[in-house]
Amino acid sequence: MKSFQVAVRVSAACAAALVVACSTNSSVATLTDGAKIAELERELSTPTMDLSRVTVAYLKVDTQNIQVASIMPVVLGEAKSGRQTARSLVRITPDHKGLTLYTHDVRKKSAYTITVPFAEFANQKVVAFPVIGPTGALVEKKIALDKTITR
Repeated sequence: MKSFQVAVRVSAACAAALVVACSTNSSVATLTDGAKIAELERELSTPTMDLSRVTVAYLKVDTQNIQVASIMPVVLGEAKSGRQTARSLVRITPDHKGLTLYTHDVRKKSAYTITVPFAEFANQKVVAFPVIGPTGALVEKKIALDKTITR
């Protein structure tokens, strides 16, 4: 039974990557190097204190409305696995022209990331991306951009 659950989880992640590839021009990158994963998560988790230009993106994640500001990432999903925390984040890119989605799956010792320009969300395009669920398993979420405001 356990091997079946693993196969289903791997299939879900692969399916999410395929949906993203079909929906946008961007593709999901998979990282397995622990040092690179830690560096990327630290970079994406660090708040930006530049208040001279702030962008807010209004997203629909499945049925939930989420606001992401360029000064701080938003946690889409999080679960403890032993002493580590599996986490999914969304953040506005430093150039304020897109979103970076990131998921660190500590069970598989891998991370998934994609950067999608706001322009690719035109025409109601949706990005499907694996997000950490409450149990720590990957769950495919559909992410759509409603609007952005920059001041």
